[in-house]
Amino acid sequence: MKKVLPLLSLCFLFGCANPVRDGINNLRTSVRNGFQDIKIEVAPEVTKVANLEELKLEASLDDRFDLNGYVTYTKSCNSFLTMDVRFYSANGSALGNSMAMSKSYKSGERAKFKASFKQIAKDRGELISKAVVSNLKCI
Repeated sequence: MKKVLPLLSLCFLFGCANPVRDGINNLRTSVRNGFQDIKIEVAPEVTKVANLEELKLEASLDDRFDLNGYVTYTKSCNSFLTMDVRFYSANGSALGNSMAMSKSYKSGERAKFKASFKQIAKDRGELISKAVVSNLKCI
């Protein structure tokens, strides 16, 4: 016990290594870095309405693995703009989906979407690598 007390006091002064916290922080950094390389696609039914050049997707993951993002569309919609965004891992498994909706959407505005990924990735292969925009409606 006497040997542990000096170590604890040093630990409080300089901070202790916490492998669990460090692992989570490394994973968050890895998720953020992995998300920067995301590939954006549009579903075949959307290509009749919009192509990839007309849609822009911005997103970021926060510390709780909540995804906050924006979709920008080049056309204006009098009533509303709505679309689904589905997310996939590098191996093709579905990770989740989110919906973006904006009333009286004006061309170039950002429609916000939010999704939550509670599943913690075990490796980079499980990180989000592709987003597919589907079910786009501009009315």
